[in-house]
Amino acid sequence: MNEKKTIILLVEDEDSHADLIFRSFESATVPMDLIRVRNLKEASISIAGTTPGLIIADYLLKDGKGTELIPVNKEEHPYPIVIMTSHGDEEIAVQAMKAGAFDYIVKSVTALDDMPNICEKIMLEWNYTIRHKRVEKELKESEAKFRGILSSLYEGAVIIYDRDGKITSLWGTPEMDKRYGLRAVDSIGMSIREIVPPEHADQRVSEIHRVFDAGEKMVVDYMVVFPSGNFWHETSLSPMRDADDNIAAVVGFVRDITERKKMEDALLQSEKLKSLGAITAGVAHEFNNILAVVMGSAEVLDGGFKDEQELNRGLKAIIEASADGAGIVKRMLSFAKAELSISDHIFIDIQYLIKQAVEFTMPRWKNMAQADSKKYLINTANVVETPDIFCNPTEIREVFVNLINNSLDAMPDGGTITVSTRCVRSPAEQAVSEKENSLEPKGNFVEIIYEDIGKGMPEEVRKKIFDPFFTTRRPMGTGLGMSIAYSIMKRHGGKIDVKSEVGKGTVFNLSIPIQKEVGQKTAPSEPVREIMTTNRRILVIDDEKEICTILDEFLSRSGHIVQAVSSGSEAIELSRRERFDLVICDLVMPEVTGYDVVKALNDLDETPKICIATGWGEKLKPMDEESLTVDFVIKKPFNLLELEKKISDLCK
Repeated sequence: MNEKKTIILLVEDEDSHADLIFRSFESATVPMDLIRVRNLKEASISIAGTTPGLIIADYLLKDGKGTELIPVNKEEHPYPIVIMTSHGDEEIAVQAMKAGAFDYIVKSVTALDDMPNICEKIMLEWNYTIRHKRVEKELKESEAKFRGILSSLYEGAVIIYDRDGKITSLWGTPEMDKRYGLRAVDSIGMSIREIVPPEHADQRVSEIHRVFDAGEKMVVDYMVVFPSGNFWHETSLSPMRDADDNIAAVVGFVRDITERKKMEDALLQSEKLKSLGAITAGVAHEFNNILAVVMGSAEVLDGGFKDEQELNRGLKAIIEASADGAGIVKRMLSFAKAELSISDHIFIDIQYLIKQAVEFTMPRWKNMAQADSKKYLINTANVVETPDIFCNPTEIREVFVNLINNSLDAMPDGGTITVSTRCVRSPAEQAVSEKENSLEPKGNFVEIIYEDIGKGMPEEVRKKIFDPFFTTRRPMGTGLGMSIAYSIMKRHGGKIDVKSEVGKGTVFNLSIPIQKEVGQKTAPSEPVREIMTTNRRILVIDDEKEICTILDEFLSRSGHIVQAVSSGSEAIELSRRERFDLVICDLVMPEVTGYDVVKALNDLDETPKICIATGWGEKLKPMDEESLTVDFVIKKPFNLLELEKKISDLCK
């Protein structure tokens, strides 16, 4: 009777390597049939037709990686998959094994000649592993069923400890034996350290000592890990006194509170979801403010403009509002960071930021005035010259915009907002100034006052105005504006206070410290356009076709030869046929990502300069982990002048 042969599926696109493996099988005596396919598509068709006993796949194929043949459920695939590569790269081996490969082979003449014996050894190991896993699974299922029965009967226990943490008595259900991994009858005289996991034993002994010393009851609860699994328990530790009222022992009443903890966790998750909903609504509110500036300015320009100066003013408002939107996104990402970054801080004139805030809100209050024949006025006559402050301009300007919008809401029938500034000196600096008979205002803080003649607010509202999600304007308001303003001021080392009475308006008082010791990093008045190096071949890749169009038009206008594609796979194919000086690539794209494109570009004989355009955070971790090389990163929404300068500097 002929022995049934095992089918070996070889996925290899290099003919020379495949030929060596076929020759090794010609003289082999092992009962195996070798089938060779050249790519992932052919492999999938072959697997669907005949289930192989073993798959040997090249790691890097022309249409993907051999690891893509590994089923999603790595625990249940019916055959071993071995990954083969020409490079003895430890990192590739780790990636293959993590993906679910059974083994890893480095191509060499010796290995290819000995492939039949290697396959036979792999099949023996695979069969042993399968049998071992099956037995292990059956044992775990039986044990879990037994423990489930015991757990359903568990109620609690009473344990009495002496001062050294030794058990002198124990009463409890039989299930307690399994929880603690011992029988109650054998526990007398044992230390708590012998039955409780080490990470909890010292804590429990310390708690027992505290009850002995203080003579007061304690209630503690925490997660413990026992042989039967993880569960929450609550222990009430109480002193036991003798006839002379001395503490002779500590009694612990133990009960399982796992179900209660599950309910608490479910309630906490529900509260988190509510907060997330409020935050989402708040983010929408902030971006709607920005969109109001963009759309309002665009609509004004669409209706016509008197001269180029008015056109430039409108376009500038749109650009700066868009930059503010990018700044808000960046700040939201930075909320999770523990450290405070001042990388975006510059020295800037507070008068300039106040003027910008007025211009940003002008479309809204002018429209309100024209629609209802009401008068609104923002009086900045008392905004005097002060020392520059070291701050993030986007954030401080956002505070000013929020304050103006709040005042407008408080004055539905029209009114005036008065803005003023001054320097404030500390008592110590005031004394020095008077001693020197100096009349020059030397301040520690710049103070900004926003005052309106609106409805005002009662005391209970004033106390909560900076609380997150608190608002009196639902459903329109989200309650994030003032809490964000408070957070921004605190982050800058300043503060914001409010005074208000019903019917008498509201006064917001802000103070921002003047920092002289920081390096003089100042804001340029206008971006400077530098002469670019032209006639560069540039490849633009982004799945958003509008972005491709914008970059194509901008870079072509600057004298470059541009090709734009919206597919990562198309870009890789194009880069292999044509040479480019620079590739500008989106990071997150469907199917073939920016990481895949960069890897392919890094593998070219002549690697072009590479720019990643992304809306994600500062660190590109997968890029760092895989040692992929890029020349610079630009964040979306990007500033085209900044991109132009980077290209000019890079391609000189």
